[in-house]
Amino acid sequence: MASWIWLLQTLINGDDKLDLAVANFGGNLSVLLGNGDGTFQPHVDYSAGTGPYAVVAQDFNGDGKLDLAVANTANLSLLFGRGDGTIQSAVAYGSHGYTSLATADFNRVDCRQRNRQPAERHPQRHWCA
Repeated sequence: MASWIWLLQTLINGDDKLDLAVANFGGNLSVLLGNGDGTFQPHVDYSAGTGPYAVVAQDFNGDGKLDLAVANTANLSLLFGRGDGTIQSAVAYGSHGYTSLATADFNRVDCRQRNRQPAERHPQRHWCA
């Protein structure tokens, strides 16, 4: 592994053992699957754009498998998970660099915000009705 700049603990292969995803400034992403005893299997490197800065994990395509997004100096790279600890080749988005990432479900309706009433004041209200 090259000099690492970002470390993420996550469950890449779904076996309930913590795994590591490491953004290496040298230009790749390393995945180390956990053994469940504080040790890890040898790293597997994936291309993740030029100068990766940050990595986050989320199921971005809704297939139930954890995916990784990598912010790098050229674009945003998405690496879709296969569910077995391996990931597909990076798909690049954007045309300028990023230095950090955050994930959230931005288009999900927040029922409390939509109704603009706190649940504590109107417990009988159906929030998304």
